[in-house]
Amino acid sequence: MTLLFLVIGVDLDWEYPVAEDRGGTDDDTGNFVSLVQEMRDAFDHLGNTDWDISVALAPDYWYMRYFDAKGMEPHVSWFNFMTYDLHGAWDSDIKYGKVVRGQADLTEIRNNIIPLAFADMNMSKINFGMAYYGRGYKLAGKSLRLFSSSLTRSKNTMSHLLLFEILTARILSRIRLMRM
Repeated sequence: MTLLFLVIGVDLDWEYPVAEDRGGTDDDTGNFVSLVQEMRDAFDHLGNTDWDISVALAPDYWYMRYFDAKGMEPHVSWFNFMTYDLHGAWDSDIKYGKVVRGQADLTEIRNNIIPLAFADMNMSKINFGMAYYGRGYKLAGKSLRLFSSSLTRSKNTMSHLLLFEILTARILSRIRLMRM
C-alpha cells in the first residue's frame, strides 16, 4: 500500500519559549526565529516557495513577551493568535478568586494584541483563533446558572450557532447606538 501525503506547510505551536516551568531557556526566543528562518530557506531552496509556515502566538503578555514575532514575521505566512482558553477551571488566582469567567474576553484580546501593534507588526498576518469546543462548569449554588442550549444536547455548553446569534445581536445593537 502506498501512502501519499500532500504537504502545504507547517504550523508551529510552541507553548511556551523561555517558560521555566516547561524547560525553557533564555536562548529559546532567538532559536525560534532561527528555526522559522531556516525552515523558510529550506522550503524555498527545495522549490516549495508556496509552502506556508504559521506560528501560534500566546494570547497574553506573560508568555507572548518571549516570542519575537517581529523577527519571525518575514519568514512566516501568518500567526495564529490563540484567542480562546484565556480562562477556565485553572483560574483561581488571588486577584479574582474562584470566579466563573468566559473562556474568551474581547477586552483582554484587544489589550493582548497591543504589543504586536507597538512592534509594528503587519496585522494582516494575524489570525484570531477560535476553539471548536465549549466549556462547562459545575457551580456551587443552584441559583447560579450558565448557558444551557438544546442545540448542544449538553448542559452548560453553548453551541457556536447560539454564540454567533448572541454576538451578532450585541454587535447590531452597538451599531444602532453608534448611528444615533
